[in-house]
Amino acid sequence: MACTSRKPKLLSFLFSTVSMHAPLMFHTDLLDSSLHHLRPGNFTLLTCHLDPVEPSLRPAAPLTMGQYLSFREAIAFARRAHHGQRRLDGRAFLSHPLAVLQILLTASPHLPHDAYVASLLHDTIEDGCTCHKEISGVFGEEVADVVLALSRPKRTGKSTDAEREARYIRQMTEANARYPYVLLIKLADRLHNLETAHFLPKEKQATLREETAELYLPMFLRETVKQEQFADAYEFLTGLVERSVHKERIRL
Repeated sequence: MACTSRKPKLLSFLFSTVSMHAPLMFHTDLLDSSLHHLRPGNFTLLTCHLDPVEPSLRPAAPLTMGQYLSFREAIAFARRAHHGQRRLDGRAFLSHPLAVLQILLTASPHLPHDAYVASLLHDTIEDGCTCHKEISGVFGEEVADVVLALSRPKRTGKSTDAEREARYIRQMTEANARYPYVLLIKLADRLHNLETAHFLPKEKQATLREETAELYLPMFLRETVKQEQFADAYEFLTGLVERSVHKERIRL
């Protein structure tokens, strides 16, 4: 489904400079280069609430100005695709892909640029208002293919949720053979969802943990041992997901 393009409005981000303790609020038009001088040279995007009791994830690496500028088109695209959507913590849905980007950068700052762009767009087909063709036209075929691979297939006929999830896992692992960072994005996505699970109803928290432990973690562990190019990033994120699941089970 194609969406009508809209010019991005002013977008508010909460920045925290490396040299300052207090956060600064900057209102920035993502397409207006005249405002770039208002931003600090080094900053961290404060995008998500992690587990307030015992976060598994260390603070995300600060984005450089160059990184921010290289991602701003994808950030604007994701914002349009998720317009009006909110997470259960009350924040704009855009906070989630921004958090996934930061987690990915923390795992490795040396992935292909398309990996970081795809992380920002990873929910725009499944949960947002866009399609493969539209993403391909703006960011290229590879980014569009990765985002499509990360989008759950639609329910068909009388297929069960378990069958749909199994198809989804096969879809991602097949894509990962071509683009070996697909599952890194899924790892970062799953980690953020686990770390923010306390905003979900108790029943959905339990479902998320069970699904991760029984379906996703075995896949992540299998794929991690196969990796060569991004092995360290896979081991880092898989370890964090494993500890996050284990931590929640201890609490219960």
